[in-house]
Amino acid sequence: MKLSKFRKVMRDKGARRIILGLFIGAGAGFIASSIAGSAGSQCMILCNQKVAIPYFAAMGALVTWR
Repeated sequence: MKLSKFRKVMRDKGARRIILGLFIGAGAGFIASSIAGSAGSQCMILCNQKVAIPYFAAMGALVTWR
């Protein structure tokens, strides 16, 4: 079964959107962990960059996935 040209374009845009969500989420995680770490927060997710960046990247991908 062949996909129409429109479906191929939409499939490619969906992958780009998820990748963009990953990068924006990772950036938000980096910024949030930097701010929370310098403010002296005790949250285990936000203060640890090794946890915050993948967590926010996953959240960004889930938000853009629909």
